[in-house]
Amino acid sequence: MQPYTKLLSHVLNVEFPELADTFAKMAQENGHFAKLMEEYSAIDQQITDDEEDVKILEDDELARLKHQRAAIKDELYQAAKAAHDAA
Repeated sequence: MQPYTKLLSHVLNVEFPELADTFAKMAQENGHFAKLMEEYSAIDQQITDDEEDVKILEDDELARLKHQRAAIKDELYQAAKAAHDAA
């Protein structure tokens, strides 16, 4: 039996609570931003499924998805932070 380890959440509103309202507003007003949010969530779910042994991925696929998630997260964060700071 493996010891229980709590997985870190990668939900944007959890990681960046100060930008939660900005993420929601931008997703409603900007189609590209909304599409990136959906893509981020889908990738994050695939990674979570692997980490929770729901659907195991090959190591190279998991690494590719984690890299892709990080790149999308950075783009979303930078856009939301700029919008938040400009408000």
